[in-house]
Amino acid sequence: MKLRLGFASARPGRTAVGMEPRAGMLGSLVASHFTSAPKIESMAKRLASRLLILALLLLLVGCDHASKGVAKAELETGGARELIRGFVSLRYVENTDVAFNLLRWVPEAVRFRALVVAGALAVVALCFLLLRARANVRMTLCALLLVTAGAVGNYLDRVFRGYVVDFVHLKHWPVFNVADVYITVGFAILAWASLTKWRRGPPVDRAPGSV
Repeated sequence: MKLRLGFASARPGRTAVGMEPRAGMLGSLVASHFTSAPKIESMAKRLASRLLILALLLLLVGCDHASKGVAKAELETGGARELIRGFVSLRYVENTDVAFNLLRWVPEAVRFRALVVAGALAVVALCFLLLRARANVRMTLCALLLVTAGAVGNYLDRVFRGYVVDFVHLKHWPVFNVADVYITVGFAILAWASLTKWRRGPPVDRAPGSV
């Protein structure tokens, strides 16, 4: 009878000691789950944001190339068309240079290779900046998206056609395309954002308890 009681009293103690490591492991697993959940959610939001940016980029580039395709089909043999008399017209131009023909003094073969290499570097750098941009800074993100779309659109034109299709002509201004509009508006937004930030000045650190 004594032996049976002693065995019975020892058994709960052994069970409690054996359960302690298991309870600790379970607690650590639960804690790691709750600490990793916000990280997973943040990664998912970041991935969704990047995919949205890529989708918008493809949409903008697609619109640019669609407009160039229509211009080539309708204006290459049909001649210029006036939209606003004496101010805006549509005119098909194959541009093997950059804006304002700044590289016209460079031989065409050398110029083409230089523009392809420089364009590739610019597109890679812009895509990197676009995907690294913070989603909460919407003005900067929008500007980078426009500039990148314009650069990609004209670069693809230059690589696959050997020239960039321009078709919008304003009086006293070189002929341009939709991608050029993207780039111009994007840089204007960047300049405005920088000017606004400069006018506001650096954030003022307030002492605790100050009003």
